[in-house]
Amino acid sequence: MSDAFAGPVSGPCVVDASTALKWVLQEEGSEVAVALLDGRPLYAPTLIFIEVANALWSAVRRQRLLPEEAADALDLITRAPLRQGAEDASLAQRALQLSLLLDHPVHDCSYLALAMRQKVPVVTADRRFVRAAAAVPEAAPFVRLLGDSAAH
Repeated sequence: MSDAFAGPVSGPCVVDASTALKWVLQEEGSEVAVALLDGRPLYAPTLIFIEVANALWSAVRRQRLLPEEAADALDLITRAPLRQGAEDASLAQRALQLSLLLDHPVHDCSYLALAMRQKVPVVTADRRFVRAAAAVPEAAPFVRLLGDSAAH
């Protein structure tokens, strides 16, 4: 795909909950996700902690994790070197606009809105999000699939 962010993401980026979870859960893409913790600036809206906590709760319900493991995983992610985006009404408005444009949930589009504001890509493991963004020329350059050669 030819876009403003073609090639490896060597600089700052926004990470979403699907990427952050791979820092603490051993699954496909974990090594690539951990490599993002190489000292580059990483951004995320504070929503990331709620989304991660929800995913960890779900992992406990599915008996993939013990409650103590989920608590430890959340603690690790909350201590990750994430720079919080300035979340305000304008970011929420932009996330809603993008959500309507992409026909995709607002919580995911909040990461995209932050990425567009910071002028950096968002790295996600959510293929559905990547497909939705790819269909919209305004959004496509900003969304990268974790593990793609262009995402690390």
